[in-house]
Amino acid sequence: MLWSGLADVDGVPWRQDTIALLASATKGLVATAAMVLVDRGILDLDAPVAEHWPEFAAEGKAGIPLRWVLGHRSGVVAVDRPLTLAEMEKATPVADALAAARPAWRPGHAHGYHCLTMGWLVSETIRRVTGLTAAQFFAREIALPLWSICTSARAPVTIGCSRVSCHPPNGSSSTGVATPSSAR
Repeated sequence: MLWSGLADVDGVPWRQDTIALLASATKGLVATAAMVLVDRGILDLDAPVAEHWPEFAAEGKAGIPLRWVLGHRSGVVAVDRPLTLAEMEKATPVADALAAARPAWRPGHAHGYHCLTMGWLVSETIRRVTGLTAAQFFAREIALPLWSICTSARAPVTIGCSRVSCHPPNGSSSTGVATPSSAR
């Protein structure tokens, strides 16, 4: 057993299938997706992001390479206006706001944690070269192939809107990778 504790303030115990929020850990997933594209020769760590996302060149960002975004050195740590939840759910307004944003420091000359922007910046770059969001790309190109390797070919795998479930031949069940329904 690798889980323990309480799932909420009412004392509900944490169980194997308790769904939990995953925040900063998603930066590693997005970076992994980008690095797969680098490995395939589709993205170049030292090429400007604006080569794939021309609007990103605004406000002195034309020369920012993907390496600086992944290394938290781009200076694009915030947008210049508040965004609504509805805008964030659509993603395009977030990408537009990031493209229009002014870096907080001279890109490449300082480091600061891009806690709220790194995933959006890399996801939009991935979307521009693949047509998929980072989540869709990760699900299709990384998670599902790994899931297939980790499960028996005889085990039926079902993909739901929030998780992948594997039902091995022995009758037990395991739950795995969160998968967007659009990646099915």
